[in-house]
Amino acid sequence: PHLLPSSDRPRPEHMPWAAAPQALRYALAGKRGSGIVADYAGTKVAAAWRYLPALHWGMVVKIDADEAFAAATHVRRLSLITLAAFLTLSAAIGIVLGRRLIQAEEKLRNSNDQLNEAQRIARIGSWTLDLRSNRLEWTDTTFQIFEIDKRAFAASYEAFLALVH
Repeated sequence: PHLLPSSDRPRPEHMPWAAAPQALRYALAGKRGSGIVADYAGTKVAAAWRYLPALHWGMVVKIDADEAFAAATHVRRLSLITLAAFLTLSAAIGIVLGRRLIQAEEKLRNSNDQLNEAQRIARIGSWTLDLRSNRLEWTDTTFQIFEIDKRAFAASYEAFLALVH
């Protein structure tokens, strides 16, 4: 290979200033820098440029932007695929767990309905007392046994004691 330009390419000294690549124009104007610019063929490149005053040359080093950022593009693509897989898996797990929770809630509700029905038939009531909050809960049958309106009864242990004493 020879270092002289081939005859089928325009020689730099014959290239119009406006047609010169932007990085070359910066270098020949005495600027030093780097960035994403278009090369002589209009392709986006990552380039660095500077002026070499001893030689009166502008030096440009470049690599196609696609090639320079291939690894980052690959990592971004993998990250998006991983994120999509994670979101899909999370949604699937959420659906499965949600269904199990709904099924458990339905079983609990059915069991509670059966208990209430059995208490109604047997005329037996039940109650729970939360000692921390002093909250008293009665079943519907317990309200019927004591002949008390649910909405009028202050559900506390003290209210119960006042009722029976």
